[in-house]
Amino acid sequence: MQALWKEVFGDSGSYIQRIFRHWADAEFTLCRRNERGETVAMLCARQFAFTGGRKGLYLHGLATRPDHRGQGLMTQLIDAVRDKALAASLDFLFLIPASESLRQWYSTFGFKNAAERAYLPLPEGALEALCEEVFRPISPAEFNEFDRRQPPCGLIHSLEDAEAVLDEWTEAGGTICGNVLSSDKDVFVLSDDTAKQLADRYLSLPAASGLLNDAVATTLTTKRLCLYPSQIPLFPAGCIERVPYGMTLPLKASVSPEKISFSLMMD
Repeated sequence: MQALWKEVFGDSGSYIQRIFRHWADAEFTLCRRNERGETVAMLCARQFAFTGGRKGLYLHGLATRPDHRGQGLMTQLIDAVRDKALAASLDFLFLIPASESLRQWYSTFGFKNAAERAYLPLPEGALEALCEEVFRPISPAEFNEFDRRQPPCGLIHSLEDAEAVLDEWTEAGGTICGNVLSSDKDVFVLSDDTAKQLADRYLSLPAASGLLNDAVATTLTTKRLCLYPSQIPLFPAGCIERVPYGMTLPLKASVSPEKISFSLMMD
C-alpha cells in the first residue's frame, strides 16, 4: 500500500510511513490486489472522536492504479468501509475531496457537503507581525483543550495527533511558531486569544477595509487565516470567505451534516 501511495501521490518515504503509522487504522484501511498480489487500489481510514460524543471515520488516500481504473474497485472499497463503520457503530464517514469532480463523484455515494472552511485574507506582513507581537508557545495539551471548546460535533485531535502534525508541518516546509501554523497559503491560529489579538489589530487598520473588496484583497494579501468555529465571531462577517471543504456520509438518522465541523491539521 505504501508503494501505491508513492506511485499515486508522490510523497516522501518518511511522510508515507508516518501516514500509515499514525493516520491509518488497520481495521478500516482496505485494499484490492491483482492476481500477482500487487496492491492496485486502496483506501486509508482513521477514526476520530468529536465533541458531543460522536464518532467519525475519516477516509483519505483513496487511490487506484491508472491501469485498473474504471473497474469499480474504489466503489467496492467505499461500500466495504461503510459496512465496517456501521458494524462498529460509528456515526458518519467524512472526507476532503481533492477536486470538484471528486466532490461530485462522492456525492453519488450519498456524501453531503459539510464543514465549510472560513477564511480571512491577511494583510501583507500580518503573520510576521503577529509572531513578533503576540507570539506565545502553545503545548499539545493546550491545543487539545482549545479543540474541545469547539461547537458540538467538532473534531477532536489527540495529543499524538498534535505531535504528528508538528512533524508533518516541519517536513513539508511550513512554519511553526508558537500557536501559529503557516503553510504557503494558509495560516492556522491554534488559540482564540491570539485570533482575537489579530482581529483587534489588523481589522482596525485602514488597509483592512480592502479585505471587503476581492480585487483589492488580491493585492493586499499573501496568506489566508483559516478560522476555527469559535474564532469566526471575532471577525466581521463581510471579511470572511466561506468555501466548501469536507463531505460527510451520515450512518445514523440523527446525524446532520450541516452541524459537523472539522478542520484537519494534517490535511
